[in-house]
Amino acid sequence: MEGAAALFGHTTCEMKCICLLQIFLQITLHGTTQAQDLELLVINPSNGVFKEGEKLKLQCRYSAGLACIYWFKDAIRISVCSNYIYEVLMDSNSGGSYQCGVVFSRWQKSKPVDVVTIASDMKLSLVVTPKATMLGENITMNCLVPAVKWTGPKLFLWYRNEELVARNNQPQYTIRRAKRSDGASYRCELQIKYRKWISPEVDVTVTGIAVSKPGLTIHPGKELMNGNTASLLCSVSNGSTPITYIFYKDSDIELYREDSDLTEITYKLSNVNKSTEGSYSCSVTNEVTELPVQSELVAVAVAATVIVQSYTTTITATVLPLFLIASLIVLILYKRRNKKKDKSSSFSQPQGESIGNETQPSNEQQSPSNFMHAFVGSATNTDTGADGLGGKRLRKSDSSACCVTYSTINHSKTEARSKGKQMEEWDSRDAYVYENIPRT
Repeated sequence: MEGAAALFGHTTCEMKCICLLQIFLQITLHGTTQAQDLELLVINPSNGVFKEGEKLKLQCRYSAGLACIYWFKDAIRISVCSNYIYEVLMDSNSGGSYQCGVVFSRWQKSKPVDVVTIASDMKLSLVVTPKATMLGENITMNCLVPAVKWTGPKLFLWYRNEELVARNNQPQYTIRRAKRSDGASYRCELQIKYRKWISPEVDVTVTGIAVSKPGLTIHPGKELMNGNTASLLCSVSNGSTPITYIFYKDSDIELYREDSDLTEITYKLSNVNKSTEGSYSCSVTNEVTELPVQSELVAVAVAATVIVQSYTTTITATVLPLFLIASLIVLILYKRRNKKKDKSSSFSQPQGESIGNETQPSNEQQSPSNFMHAFVGSATNTDTGADGLGGKRLRKSDSSACCVTYSTINHSKTEARSKGKQMEEWDSRDAYVYENIPRT
């Protein structure tokens, strides 16, 4: 109150009278004041973070007219019917949540504004591993905090070149796959409620190796087969990662792009055809290389013989089944022919003893009516008509000039010759000439 009275140049009693008059006018003219009529601004510094010894200056704006302003810190009133401006020198205990308010039929307060004090009673230190690193490597930062007597949730803030880049509740921060822009000055801060401690800054440098000229390899070769799959391999011998790879056709058509930590990547050409023919290349770049580095052009052709080979394959696939079917038919006919020859060979042998031995036939016990044909042995010296059967009689067997002939059996004449007066006309030679063969 004394500070507020001094600001207005009035005594304590006069100040009270002025406040009462203001309250009466506000009730009469404006009724009840709305909270949106009050606005609290931090004039200096605007971010609300102060060092010990700096002056805190707050301003309360009230759009409804004159009013008696009250100031609050952490919901506790710290002034009565004061001015629109509040000033105080900051110390380690000055941080808090500030509000301004007016009172009519009830209290109306502004939205709270947090004010944080940078304390000097504790020292932080930042450890960076490594301080000098290569592009693509990881950087780990640890904020070392001594024993803290203050209680409450801990908040760690991480700054790069005075810009807040991360906040967490752990004293560690990691930069993964460092870029050139990660080379900067870093610091960590620890905040507990409205008190903050700040570490000294640490410089980090990030360097890299320019990427080498790439080489392009075609697999399985520069001459491709129609319908097959080929692959383009772009590789570098050195260079800091990540590396950006780009594949081109005919120097200006971009086929594929990829950022990779590898020293080589592959791009596949599927279903090769005539449109695949052309010149291929690849380019690489990283953060150290200002301009992309281009490989040599590699000409790719599709072999013309591929079409002939495809046509030959089609013909083979069509003719081969027909050839197999024809071979099967020939094989069946050949087996049938051999079978008939085997049967003919079995018919050609007499079933009794040899002709020269003039023995009785082996099938003499069978009835002649059971046979259809007779075996007639023939040689070079023969005569006909002796038996009247239309067959031939063998006068003398000659193994060097012998052939085999089959004749139809005349059963009625055969039976007549075997009876009565004809028996004496039946000689031993007739038995061997007309030897019977079983039915087939």
